[in-house]
This record gives sequence, structure tokens and C-alpha cells, in this order.
Amino acid sequence: NIGRITRNGHWVTPYINAQADHGASGIGGEDQTSAIANAIKEANETGRELIFPPGYYDAVYFPEITTSGVSIRGHGQNATYIRHTASSGSTLRFTGQFPSVRDLTMWPLAY
Repeated sequence: NIGRITRNGHWVTPYINAQADHGASGIGGEDQTSAIANAIKEANETGRELIFPPGYYDAVYFPEITTSGVSIRGHGQNATYIRHTASSGSTLRFTGQFPSVRDLTMWPLAY
């Protein structure tokens, strides 16, 4: 997987793709918790940006993003949706410094 190859100690791609690298489908109505959790885990371990291609990413649980500087990016507020399907808990929680979330819509589906 090109997203995990390093060259001279540096990542070839500065980002992790939740869909291509971890199998998050982006198809609404499918539970993608495991794929998204694995993508967030890799972002925490490597400090790289996590991107979500256009689609609907539904999950019951999101691990905390604990690494400073990790950012989450979609492909536009009307293209990428991260949807929380549980009746409690937070959609995404950052405990590191200088996080960034951009170009996506956070959408709680359950209240």
C-alpha cells in the first residue's frame, strides 16, 4: 500500500486515505466503525492527515485523536459526511494540540 511506504524515513504520501487504506466504504447505512477506528489509529501512530473521499461514513464509535497536529479532511461539506449512529458519545474528540477538521460535514444520526 503506497500510503504506508517510507522513503528515507519520510512518508511518500503525507496522508492516510480512510477508504483506500482501511476499507471504509463511504456507503451510507453500512457500519464502518472498524475501518474508521483503524484509520484513526494509524493517524495517531504516524501523525499524518486522515482524508475521507466523498461519501457517507457511518460509525457507532470514534477513537480519540490523541496526536498533536493530526487533521481530518473531506472533499467538501456537501460531499463528505461523517455520521455518528449511536445515541450517546461524541462524534470525534481531539486531545492533542492543533487539530484541524475541514471540508466535511459532521452529522449525528441518533440523539
